[in-house]
Amino acid sequence: MVGTTDLGSFGKYVIDGETAKIEHHQLFHDSRFTWSLPLYTNRELACEDTKEPETKFKNIYWIAWGFTWELIPQRIYETYKSRECRVIPIEDLPNENQPLTLLRLDTQNMSIADSFQFPHGYFVSSIQFIPSSEPLPEGADLSTHGYLACIVLTDNPDNEEETNDEFWIFHADDFQNKPIYRLSTLDNSRPLNIALTLHSTWMRDIRENYHDSQCRQQIRRQSVYEDYETRLKNASKSVRELFDDVVYDYFIQQMPERDAVKRLQQPSYKIRQSSQKLP
Repeated sequence: MVGTTDLGSFGKYVIDGETAKIEHHQLFHDSRFTWSLPLYTNRELACEDTKEPETKFKNIYWIAWGFTWELIPQRIYETYKSRECRVIPIEDLPNENQPLTLLRLDTQNMSIADSFQFPHGYFVSSIQFIPSSEPLPEGADLSTHGYLACIVLTDNPDNEEETNDEFWIFHADDFQNKPIYRLSTLDNSRPLNIALTLHSTWMRDIRENYHDSQCRQQIRRQSVYEDYETRLKNASKSVRELFDDVVYDYFIQQMPERDAVKRLQQPSYKIRQSSQKLP
């Protein structure tokens, strides 16, 4: 992963749909918050009612990944140090790390309406708005009536070789400078170890057959085959066997990373062609 080399910005453009002309626009940035803005969510993304589509996005929630020199390789530094239209000159970039931050952007007046800075040592991804099932209180804003969930990756403070990953939940209308829930595992011998994820979605209902592990494996098997089989038609034998024995098996079984590494590091292990049949 490569970090940002400049401060990010938020922008809103109002465009005439008939003439394609920009009627007006607003841009702003904030050195406290807008460093690297890769992921966002809002209530409208989680709305399943296609009969009443939203026409305005009043609030958009963002994850800002912050800034650190540790994630700027020399090649990237040389490429972007002299580019035009920089917000901050390369020599004025901060010397200290800037934290990962959860933001609520008020699109009506283009300002940061709420924020939460994550502690040092935490990486955050897969932010998702979850609509509330409770009735909307009188005077409340529907676009903030719900919760925000995100995946938080970190190491065990007592053992850096172990993970201590969690799911954090926030009130969408008021972050209150802290999550309302931090969800993890109770089994200390097998701490939660989540792979790097980016985009997410919200499903109000989950069909009961998803609780069956064989059903989930079959769905994953069909999905991964559909993604790669046409691309592997002209692949070499070694690549074909790599997918059959490692990529497909590990994805379908959702094998934990540490178990996969142990298997691959066994002296007697050899990649073999899988006997799995296409769906």
